[in-house]
Amino acid sequence: VVSGEVEVSTAWTTRPADGRLSEAGAGAVGDLASGGALAVDPQQVLATVSPDELDPNAPTDAPLLSLMARIDRGSVSGIFRHLRNAAALQWSSSWAASDRFSLFQLRRTHPGKWAQLPPDEKAVPPRDSLIPPGMRQLLRPAAEFDDAVGRYDSDRVAQEKASRVKAWITQVRARHEAARASQRYVMDTQDYVREPLLEVEAAEINCSAFLKLLEPRRKLLPQRRLRKPVPGSDSTERKIEVVVQSGFDLPVRAPSNAQRGRPKTSLFVEVRFQGQRFTTDIKSGANPAWNTILELNLAAPGGDWSQQAIMNLSDEIAFNLYDKVHRTERDERDESQLTVREESRWLGGFALPFSTLYRNGKLEGSFPLDTMPPMLLGYEKDSESRSQAFVPASALRTFLTINPLLPPPKEEERERLTTHDAKMQEFAKEWVKTIARGERHVRVFAPGADGQKMLLCRFIRPQNPPSELIGNERQLLRYVSLVPFLDDAAMEGGALDVWNTSDSFLDLGAGDQEEHAILLCNYLLAMNKESYVVLGSGIPEGLTAYVLTIEGGSPRLWNACTGRTWEKDEFDRCSLTSVGAVFNQQNIWANVGPGEAPAEVQWNLSDEKLWKPFFGKGGFARPDVLPSAQLSTLEYHRTTEDFRSGIEREVYDALQREVEELRGFRPTDWNRSVNAKLKDLLKRFEQDVAGVKKLTAIEHDATLERVRASYHMVGLPINVTYTDRNAIIKRVRETNIFLADAKKIQFALSVYVHAYPNQVCSVWVYCASLEDLRAGSSSRSS
Repeated sequence: VVSGEVEVSTAWTTRPADGRLSEAGAGAVGDLASGGALAVDPQQVLATVSPDELDPNAPTDAPLLSLMARIDRGSVSGIFRHLRNAAALQWSSSWAASDRFSLFQLRRTHPGKWAQLPPDEKAVPPRDSLIPPGMRQLLRPAAEFDDAVGRYDSDRVAQEKASRVKAWITQVRARHEAARASQRYVMDTQDYVREPLLEVEAAEINCSAFLKLLEPRRKLLPQRRLRKPVPGSDSTERKIEVVVQSGFDLPVRAPSNAQRGRPKTSLFVEVRFQGQRFTTDIKSGANPAWNTILELNLAAPGGDWSQQAIMNLSDEIAFNLYDKVHRTERDERDESQLTVREESRWLGGFALPFSTLYRNGKLEGSFPLDTMPPMLLGYEKDSESRSQAFVPASALRTFLTINPLLPPPKEEERERLTTHDAKMQEFAKEWVKTIARGERHVRVFAPGADGQKMLLCRFIRPQNPPSELIGNERQLLRYVSLVPFLDDAAMEGGALDVWNTSDSFLDLGAGDQEEHAILLCNYLLAMNKESYVVLGSGIPEGLTAYVLTIEGGSPRLWNACTGRTWEKDEFDRCSLTSVGAVFNQQNIWANVGPGEAPAEVQWNLSDEKLWKPFFGKGGFARPDVLPSAQLSTLEYHRTTEDFRSGIEREVYDALQREVEELRGFRPTDWNRSVNAKLKDLLKRFEQDVAGVKKLTAIEHDATLERVRASYHMVGLPINVTYTDRNAIIKRVRETNIFLADAKKIQFALSVYVHAYPNQVCSVWVYCASLEDLRAGSSSRSS
């Protein structure tokens, strides 16, 4: 809330020919009385101003008294100019082009940049001439290089982005607090009566629980008992129980020239959380079964077990799949001596935010290896794999829970209706209750950044994509999926359930599932595709949002965060496990059919027996106008080549230093010629993922044919969205490739950065170890 005093000065005049106001001072009144702007009839001065009202000793009244004396002598011919506040006056047409107006717009649309100013310099001065240098710097194009050192400064870019997000969060929280304190919410009894009421809302009776007690016990089909939540405290030891059950469609080793037959893999899963590391037993094959139970200690930050502190816990439960390789080398000088080296080759993995496990209480299902690289040198797909890519569609079946169970998160404040569309909100609340089916995710309104609840339909409208991506739906999916992910629950200061608009989402450069899905849906609508946003539950994200397109009666699901798509015959492998509702710019449909998995759902939205519309028969009367919350046209700025090459150079230098430090006393021999070949492949990987030009296995193998004739290569490409270099370094460390050791072993490292508009960058890293086949040593892998 902003408060203060405003001083206003008004004047009337005839507009001069040149359309400008003079900025002369008040002392120039006598000299300019012969003509110029603000010219009026001198007789009006005598009729309006009395000499008795003026003080001859006041310096401000002296020019006016002098002018009236000249009028009496007849030396002034028909004009008068009052210039006490002339310098502060502007025509409305020139006001829009002023720097002050640009600062006001910047403060409203880019709060992150405004937050960079010192607290005592955030007030916009009354005149352009008084704008300090710090504010003028905000009006200039963002500098991507540090002039003092002449190089790209990623730390400053990351800091500016973090400050933008932090300022936006602060601004949204302030707006929500202001909305609660204002009359935007519909007031009820609880807003006035502070004493507890005698009436208690009766909970719904669950008859199914009583019926289960009468069911016969089956010893061969045990069921998990329901556990009671226990409030968190340091006196209660709490653990995360992880059951790694099995894996399916995992990579297998490719036979080499020196080996006969197919070598067996030795696969194990590593689980990490809060500095702890546990591994499963070693199993072989493309579909191993571990059935290993792991327990990880759970520690609250600072011993604070409150709901807000636990929701702010940013730790992730990381799963990584490794293949343990034993390399045996015989000494040429003494054949009786053998050297055995052990390597753990990384094949893929995934990570689960702890906040997701906390919200759901437990997680169970098949989790795809999202970080599996698009190519694994030295490995191939099993003969029974159904994957069409270079690598198999690998997944791990896992169960996770917290023991003892934590109390489920609850809203700190009760759900309230805002004054805007209050009747519709009240009807929607009852409508959701009547069509509720189990735990299906159904909602009609979502909180906006201004504190008001907005109808979901208002977030959908056709919006223009970047000009260089128009016409290619895979490029649009690629662009949206590369925008960094920011979970509402992980926001600083506690969970903040807010649906952001597309322009603000792109400006912040971060958002969660809803923002990604809405932007992709709006892009596809601009391509005249029948598109919807799907609300439901998925693995591993929990409550989520996907995009649905229907072409020729055939549905297709899009994950706007990961960039994956599923056709109708692939719905049984989709990470979306439950469908609750579907909406577009016209209506909201709740899934009331018997099936909730995508493969079980009938996607005929016109069938009211399966889909209940919010607007329509038995629903709310559709308003004549549904104003959109989105801008009709989105603005983009081009990412410069200096910005792209700066990231590329910095990531390469940082990784090279990290690898050399990681190897310690062992020498690191870089093969520069292989680096160039790998960089060409990285460019082709980006083109393939974006749908520009398909990369085939024949082309990939042909590029490395001469290299693999002289070296035994083990390596993989890694692709991440650029947020900071530390995340990339962590991914490269997990591969363990640079810990390999052999006689005359060499390494290759190549980095390629592909830039999209608004400084969205895709970073590719290809790392490989090269064992010289001409070294003459006899080695064997097992």
